[in-house]
Amino acid sequence: MSKKIFMAALFFIMFFLFSCDSSLNKNSDSDSFDEISSCVEIAATNENGIGGICPLEKKSEQLKRSINDVTGSEKGNTMKIEEILYLEDRNEVIPKGECGQENKCAATFKNYDRSMFKDSLIGKEIVLYSIEGYYGDIYREEAGRDLRVLRHKDGTLIAVGGTGIVNEDGEHEWDIKVWPSELVPEVKVEQKILPSCESFCVEYMAGPDGEKESLHYDNLIAPPLEITVTGKKPVVVKNGEVVASEGYEYFVRDSIRATEEDSDGFVFVSGKKYKFDFFIVNTEALK
Repeated sequence: MSKKIFMAALFFIMFFLFSCDSSLNKNSDSDSFDEISSCVEIAATNENGIGGICPLEKKSEQLKRSINDVTGSEKGNTMKIEEILYLEDRNEVIPKGECGQENKCAATFKNYDRSMFKDSLIGKEIVLYSIEGYYGDIYREEAGRDLRVLRHKDGTLIAVGGTGIVNEDGEHEWDIKVWPSELVPEVKVEQKILPSCESFCVEYMAGPDGEKESLHYDNLIAPPLEITVTGKKPVVVKNGEVVASEGYEYFVRDSIRATEEDSDGFVFVSGKKYKFDFFIVNTEALK
């Protein structure tokens, strides 16, 4: 099975997971939990705030923010901004310009407010960084992970986005690792395990070569992320939440972690203990 197919299948699973843990009814202030059967769609119960400070994300929350299509490299591509495109039908803001390549370089900010991107950016030089890697699962398939970083030429951080971030211990030295990264030494991101993070159980089908041969169960929590930028106060951001603090905007999605009670200690069949996506924008650096 190709990498793209595997990733598509994994996202599909995330959107349609079913909870099967009676702990959903534990320590709950919502009377509606009594009416929830032993297996219910996560998105349907999310509105009731399951997990206290660690609510599960709904499908729509996947679309709140993203930083995509960064024409960068590990060493960095310097782009002189010539224009800032705004695709209203897709709600995308795209700084674009010359970068010494045959095609122009660009970076896509999806679902960010257009007013954040000042015309004063035009004519400035920014450096685009991008690292893409993969990690395997117990069936020797692969899932993607990546890091995208934008800086002004003087080094000022503009934005950073990491997707498919997992614990990288136990990997081969030749694996392409993305986080933590020397490209962004001033940023630290960790899952914050809190007592109020109630566990939930999901069931899914998986097997060798992408065949859905057997039923698997995971016992997970959905912890928020604690994000610290040097010189700024740490912020705690829940799944699907956008937080503005001290000139920065933070967004977190898809933060999940296997519990000690999980049978194999992995999130799905990834061979990884946890997974999350995060996006940070220095709004002051966009002026």
